[in-house]
Amino acid sequence: LGQLDSAIFHIKRYIDSSIKYEFRVGAEAYSLIGSCALARGDVHEAEEYFLLAEKELKEQDILINKNIYKSLYECYNSLGKPEKALLYLEKYMTLEDSMDMSQKSFAIAMMESEKDAVKLEGQIHWLTENNQLHKALNHEQRQQKNIVYGSTAFILVLSLIGFLRFRKQKDLKNKQSLVNERLRISRDLHDEVGATLSGIAMYSHVAKEQMKKSDTAEVARSLDIMQKSAGEMVTKLSDIVWLINPDQDTIHQLFDRLEDYGQEMASVKNMIIKMDISPGISDFHLPLEARRNIYLFCKEAINNAIKYSCGKVIELNATDEPGYLHFSVKDDGIGFDQVTVKKGNGLTNLNHRAEEIGARFQLESRPFHGTSVELSYKLTQ
Repeated sequence: LGQLDSAIFHIKRYIDSSIKYEFRVGAEAYSLIGSCALARGDVHEAEEYFLLAEKELKEQDILINKNIYKSLYECYNSLGKPEKALLYLEKYMTLEDSMDMSQKSFAIAMMESEKDAVKLEGQIHWLTENNQLHKALNHEQRQQKNIVYGSTAFILVLSLIGFLRFRKQKDLKNKQSLVNERLRISRDLHDEVGATLSGIAMYSHVAKEQMKKSDTAEVARSLDIMQKSAGEMVTKLSDIVWLINPDQDTIHQLFDRLEDYGQEMASVKNMIIKMDISPGISDFHLPLEARRNIYLFCKEAINNAIKYSCGKVIELNATDEPGYLHFSVKDDGIGFDQVTVKKGNGLTNLNHRAEEIGARFQLESRPFHGTSVELSYKLTQ
């Protein structure tokens, strides 16, 4: 259907599920993502997934191998890397020649098989005439039983190996998830808190110099900035602690947090916050990553409405439909023309938060008719 982003999303789900349950992902899945990325013009992402596909290649998957080598040739050719492009072109041509030889060998084998079949018919006819067909059939049945017993034993051995491998990879995945969560918290602390602490340290040195000059007005200004920065840091730390708390994962608790944040800011501009949660979803538990991005999405939208809307009311709503949860922030302010307005960091951040969890972002606004932003989160993810 040409919906490349959706295709990539679902293939990644398949890969994640395969890894989770210890199944081999295979080269074809990575190759499919690479093809979608290449079709939408993202050559670097395509290269990344074709290289992953190459790592998963098996000798017997000649057709898949050939397609991956051809795609990597196209990627490096587009990226202006002729040496790598030539390398994969040579691999592709080698397999192409190999397939031609295989097809010829297959045709010869088929001809030989036909000859053997004619001979076998003559033998069966001879056995029938000599009353030996019954013995031949019994012998074949014994062979089939031996094959069944051997196959069963082989499958049992593979199952045992697969189970042990599954246990090992599950332990590794749990450890990796813990490491990833620690890294994300570390990044948040560095990005959100580190910069603020650096600013406070700088202004403390400035205030000392201003005190030496008895410049009380500038000292007061520096202290105000430090006080404001410290308050912002406390809020950011509070958000980080709240977001990783597994006991705060329902939609109702999410809206309570947003209401506290919104009312404190809205009171400065004499605005009010209204909340509405559809019946039946108030106690719905959100996954950690979804809860984090939905919270930051709504927080950003509330902040934008308070800063720019010049309205009186901000509505925060959560609704549902089969397979989806919808979160919206609406105001009754001055709105804007979506065609002519210059998109700033606020709208970019909203779109980024939605993309992080595979959600859909929608913006509606007209001059003097308010603004509405909505995030639609798919429950089947």
